Amino acid sequence: LSSSFPITAHLVPRRLHQEFGIPWVAEFRDLWTDLTRYDSRRRQRLDEATERSVLADATEVVSVSDAWASLLSERGGRRVAVITNGFDPADFRGAPASPRPLATYVGSYYPDRQDLRTAIDALGKLSRSGALPGLRIRFVGECPASLRASLAEAGLADAVEGTGFVTHGEAVGHMQESTVLLLA
Repeated sequence: LSSSFPITAHLVPRRLHQEFGIPWVAEFRDLWTDLTRYDSRRRQRLDEATERSVLADATEVVSVSDAWASLLSERGGRRVAVITNGFDPADFRGAPASPRPLATYVGSYYPDRQDLRTAIDALGKLSRSGALPGLRIRFVGECPASLRASLAEAGLADAVEGTGFVTHGEAVGHMQESTVLLLA
């Protein structure tokens, strides 16, 4: 089983599959060539060709949605299954919510592919209007400089907390404590 991102996670298992004939499942949690920004058409064509060969070579391909599974099938995946993102309900029991408004983003944030500006601007307006007294915005994972700049522009620089990367249990605790979860 190989799981990407990074996409290179599929290259060694593909080689083992080819050399030893062992079954190989290639899981795409994110799309590859659709989410990559290319500086050259040559590099894009190379990645597209590699993507097609990975899809064609894998014994089975797994993705997170029917739409992505269909797309990966069109690109050469012979057997494509869907395993949606999910959660274990047992992880989400009994943690108290924060007494102050707390907006939380959990995970890696990709400034070149994701945009939280609308949410940040709305939170800034609500905070300035007094509708969210004591608002905190927590980033569980990395908070890139470009995102910090957007927070400062919205007047929220002093409201930001960052945890860096944490364990699964800690991330779940942060989510449960939150008033609202942000999704980019």
